[in-house]
Amino acid sequence: EVKGLDTIIAALAKARASRPDANIQLLVVGRGNEVKYKNLSESMGISQAVVFAGTKVDGLERYYRAADIFILL
Repeated sequence: EVKGLDTIIAALAKARASRPDANIQLLVVGRGNEVKYKNLSESMGISQAVVFAGTKVDGLERYYRAADIFILL
């Protein structure tokens, strides 16, 4: 709630709208109100581009390596 995921999802929607050919996706790792943010991404038409991986402890470094951009709020 305090980390601004809603802002990141809105930015993703804007980026995908301006560059529909660039397969821009968001991987969310961590805990929180997943239903709220799934609903938000659905309302913005980008639910297929947002993946919720849940909380990860083991192998977290794989997620960092797979990312082109890392956002920590």
